[in-house]
Amino acid sequence: MLVFSVPPTQIHNKENTQSSNQSIILKTEILQNIKTLYKEQALSNSSTIVPLSCMLSSKDISRIDVSYNKRDILAYAIAISEANALMLESRYSMDSNHKKEIPKSSQSILIESARSLNAPSILLTLQLYFSRQCPRCDVIRDISRANFYYKRGVSFTDVLESEGLFGTHLLFDSYVFKGEAFLCRALKTREPLDFVFAYANLFLAGLHTRAINAILEGLSHSYNVSYESRVLLDTFLFLSSINYILQDNHLLTPKLKDIILRYSNNSGNISLLKSIQSIPNFKSIVVLEYDVGSNFILAGSLARDMESKKLISPLSKLSSYDTIDEFLSYKEKYIRQISNSIFEMLPKASLSQLRAYINILMMKEKLKRLNQYPHAKRYIY
Repeated sequence: MLVFSVPPTQIHNKENTQSSNQSIILKTEILQNIKTLYKEQALSNSSTIVPLSCMLSSKDISRIDVSYNKRDILAYAIAISEANALMLESRYSMDSNHKKEIPKSSQSILIESARSLNAPSILLTLQLYFSRQCPRCDVIRDISRANFYYKRGVSFTDVLESEGLFGTHLLFDSYVFKGEAFLCRALKTREPLDFVFAYANLFLAGLHTRAINAILEGLSHSYNVSYESRVLLDTFLFLSSINYILQDNHLLTPKLKDIILRYSNNSGNISLLKSIQSIPNFKSIVVLEYDVGSNFILAGSLARDMESKKLISPLSKLSSYDTIDEFLSYKEKYIRQISNSIFEMLPKASLSQLRAYINILMMKEKLKRLNQYPHAKRYIY
């Protein structure tokens, strides 16, 4: 009886071919799902007020590093307080359109903190850069990968880093998962700085409304102005003075600050959030929200145009049908530029990179489908 043996190399090559084919099929499937998810729109609001709740399992939370110390927030706290002081000063000056820079020393400290990949500092440097209060903060555009979509020589690694995965493909290092983990902890501890870190990470991930609700939730548990709650309060004051996320309430911000401080100093049973809501125009807070695939890059591109007066925010009292159409046209232009860059790089990405990215998008989709907006509502474009 003749026995034919197959050389080991042929068996190995056959297994490699099968494995390669399976990998190609899987990559193709993930690629298609990414393209579908990326352009999915944020869903409409529910009229029912649903409180914030944790959307991660205990097992997932245990995998995410949410440690920090107060030094990690110091640069952010100093810079945002100074930005608010300059904003209040400009409200009473003859040239209210001219925005002064925060002190050079504060710019340096903030930039150094952002270089260490501290989410609150990364976010604030970009916000101050786009609002023309920190020209030197443009260096963080490179570090944050905010400009990858119009640069040459970029790879899918840059896309992942724009989602918070710096030097790693570990899913739980991304902004969206870290932000949710910080929120989960904040809802238990009610620690103001936990809410700040939740806000910063969620905002960088493009989950604006959940981020703003995290800030307001923290203020609802703050009954006096401590150092920690002051950081929360300064964050909301800052967001109210810029015109590209919340509705146009910046003219009321001086009154907001005065009333909040008076309420908090005179009464220990009124939360800072209640103080905010006692002011007309702050009873109903509305936030611009974009599609599932968007993150701080789209928001930053539109913010730059709104700050330069090229565009008017859809939430502005000066908006009209024409200005809203123009806003939508610019938004679609930036989405097209960013998505084209990403989609061109997708076929060259590794399977592990694609898996990380689609899981980030799926988490964003999950959070955007929620109607957990107890304090601020979405305005969807």
